[in-house]
Order: sequence, then structure tokens, then C-alpha cells
Amino acid sequence: MNRKSWRRGWILSAFSCAVCMAMGLFFFISPDAPKDSVPLSSSLVAVPTAEFPPIHVATTAEPAGSSKQTVTQEDALLQLDEEEAYPELPTDIEALASLSASIEKGDRRAPPITRRTPEKTPDAETLADHEAYARMEAQQHQRVLNNFRSAARDKADELERLIAEGRARGVSPELLQEAEAKRDALLDAIHMINQE
Repeated sequence: MNRKSWRRGWILSAFSCAVCMAMGLFFFISPDAPKDSVPLSSSLVAVPTAEFPPIHVATTAEPAGSSKQTVTQEDALLQLDEEEAYPELPTDIEALASLSASIEKGDRRAPPITRRTPEKTPDAETLADHEAYARMEAQQHQRVLNNFRSAARDKADELERLIAEGRARGVSPELLQEAEAKRDALLDAIHMINQE
């Protein structure tokens, strides 16, 4: 880019800025503007405030000869905000007592928290010996299968008890079939583990 075109660009941009400023002065500042108006360069903008007429609220038990209570619009709006911020909540003493007891003693319906015993990490000899490491992995796998078998057996027994109780109470056949399908799936899984 040569020096002439660079100078021409600066001249054109300066001229266009001057034209924009002149148009702004022409359109936005009129000669008959009031003297006390806020100039355009001021950062503060005057906002007109509206005066609301006072609201007269009649009290329920008004003694004879007393004047009506005058409440301004601001007071009425403040009172509405306080009512929305602090609504009257129904208090159920039993629910509050139950919540307090569950916070202090825990919920009796929650399952107990049990800590898992950490797995034994293999020592350096086991890590170095391929066969010893494979035996350790097989033992861990067998332990997992035994734990699953035990838990599945307990759950299948519980489902069997619930199915018998449901039959006695007249539970719908669809729900009984669903419970039986779950019990059969658990028994099949136990049978597969036993065959391994």
C-alpha cells in the first residue's frame, strides 16, 4: 500500500466522521430546546417520578368518629413483597417430628451402610509369576460368584415368600407372573454358576 492511498484513506475517514458529527448536531440539538434540559454529553439521565395517590384502607372494626387509615402505594407494595417472601406455611407437627427424628437417628427404611473389605493387593512374587497371578485372579472371580450366588439365593427365597403372600391376598395374575419370572431368572443364574 503506497503512501498516497494511505493518506487518502485517512482523509476520507476523517471527512466521514466530521459529516456524521455535523448530522448528529443538526438532528439532535434543536435551537428551541429548554435551557434546563440535560445535555447529550451528560451520563446522568433524568427519570420523571410519578406520584401515586394515597390508598384509603378501611379497617374492619372502626370506632365511630375515627378517620380512615391512609396507606401509600409504596407501603402497599412493600407489604405485598413481605407476604410473598414469607408465606404462611401449614405446620404438621407429626411431619416435623418425623423429619427431626430422621435427621438425628437416620431413616429406618434406609439400607444399612456396610463397608467393603479392601481387596488384598498381590505382592511382588505373585506379580512376577504368571501362574500365581492367574490363580489369584481365579480365586477373586470365584469369590465374586459365591457372593452373587448367596445374594441371589436370599432374593429368590424372599420372592418366593412374597409370591405366596400375594396369592393369599389376591394379587393380580400379571404381577404374580412378573415376580415368578424374576425368581426363575435368579434360579437360572444360580444354576449356571453351579455348573461352572
